[in-house]
Amino acid sequence: MKIIGVLLIVFIAISLIASVNAIEVSITARATDGGSTSSSNVSINTDSRNREERIEQGFLRQKSMEGAHEFMEKNRRMMIDGRNITIHNLTPEQSAIIAGRINAKTGLNLTAEDINDGTLGSILSAYLSNGRKAMIKVMPDRASATALKRLRTKCSNDNCTIELKEVGVGNKTRVAYMIETEKDSNLFFIFNKKMFVAADVDAETGEVIAVHKPWWSLFAKEKNDSDDDIDSQVEADANASVTG
Repeated sequence: MKIIGVLLIVFIAISLIASVNAIEVSITARATDGGSTSSSNVSINTDSRNREERIEQGFLRQKSMEGAHEFMEKNRRMMIDGRNITIHNLTPEQSAIIAGRINAKTGLNLTAEDINDGTLGSILSAYLSNGRKAMIKVMPDRASATALKRLRTKCSNDNCTIELKEVGVGNKTRVAYMIETEKDSNLFFIFNKKMFVAADVDAETGEVIAVHKPWWSLFAKEKNDSDDDIDSQVEADANASVTG
């Protein structure tokens, strides 16, 4: 009888342990299911918010582009930094910022805002590929003078080009003028050779951010112009009256 009683107690204990384990497994499974559901809900909500933000950014960018295209449908004269500037629509994809005879072509989407109804001038801006609106504080004449002084050469209409473009990647994207021209040089200090040179000027700060020269410029002597000559030429071009 004692043996039977002991066996009965052992059987009951094993049954209770098995029941407790089963209950724990059930609770763990429910908790895991609940956590997965909660995690899924959080993931779905996060994806939904990100999608809404992308849609909103796309809508704002589209509205900005529409405003820029509307601005470029017609030519516009404005006062910027105390100078008369003309925005000329060349093609649906390209326009020009003109100061006298100095002409900077661009494929960027431009827009302008008047200050105090235009009595204090205007602010020119460009929409970048990352959606940022960048101000263009520096006009082509100033950018040209800065670049040419760094390159130490003058330029004329037939050997000089100015382009306003987007440079950089991602958050470092900005608007810059690229001024390209050619200057005389002596390769190996003996042979006369034209050297194509260029400089990038930040359109917001007016700083030179890059200079481009051929690799063989290390073996050439460049014929440089003085700053005074460069200033005189740029000023004459910027203040020239252009008809047509």
